[in-house]
Amino acid sequence: MAMRLEIGQFVLAVKGVWARTPGYLLGTVTTLFGVLVATQAWAMGEWAKNGPPGIGDPDGENGLAFLATASGAVTTVVGLSILMVRWSGYDSRTAPVRRRRPRSRTGSWKQGVR
Repeated sequence: MAMRLEIGQFVLAVKGVWARTPGYLLGTVTTLFGVLVATQAWAMGEWAKNGPPGIGDPDGENGLAFLATASGAVTTVVGLSILMVRWSGYDSRTAPVRRRRPRSRTGSWKQGVR
């Protein structure tokens, strides 16, 4: 479900239907999800290396643990790249901190002070 939401947000951003790039919350959740998947897969791989009783094919389990760890690592990198793109101000509509606003001559609180 989470992957569908992420893919949907990227598709909307690429097509221009949704004007904003994915935000900080999406990047943070994606990064944390990737770290969780990678650490759990790594722990399962370490468990399967010892050949516990009841496991049918330890080589197959190790291969799946490797793929799951790689999947978590890729998800972590995607989440961090979302955060970096957002933080860098790539899209001026999403980074108002880096955007300079012209000062207006009227309505300034320092009118008359030079």
